[in-house]
Amino acid sequence: MGRQPETAGEFRSLEILSIRPPSRWVTDILLALLIIGFSVAPMPGEGVLRPEPLTLVFVGLAISLLPLRRRFPATTLVLSVAFFTVVALDGIMSAGSAMAVAIMVFNYNNRLPRRRGMIVALAIITLILALSIPSILADDFSPVWCNSC
Repeated sequence: MGRQPETAGEFRSLEILSIRPPSRWVTDILLALLIIGFSVAPMPGEGVLRPEPLTLVFVGLAISLLPLRRRFPATTLVLSVAFFTVVALDGIMSAGSAMAVAIMVFNYNNRLPRRRGMIVALAIITLILALSIPSILADDFSPVWCNSC
């Protein structure tokens, strides 16, 4: 086992060797790049699907919420779920929107007691699955608002 520091000076010299956590902005930029990567990456399946402009707009809005998620966790969670819902009801499944919701759920649940956090997470996962089922099961899923498509 490693030797424990005995004096404050010895403890400070050991602190110098430790790695500092990255800045909050660095984390936000990395998460934004992750969401963008999931948004523009081709989805597996028949052919290569290009992301729709509407999807990119709502993914951009979700990315704009990243810096605000620490100060307003509930608001950013509700908005990211709303953005995912709009994109899903348009008939487009976007992994970037789902990743933004997952990041917001994680951030929000860090501030809640475990039981309430699990209830919130399960409710949002159920909503995401319910919105995803039509596009997964149907070959030609048309948006909710389009009756003749």
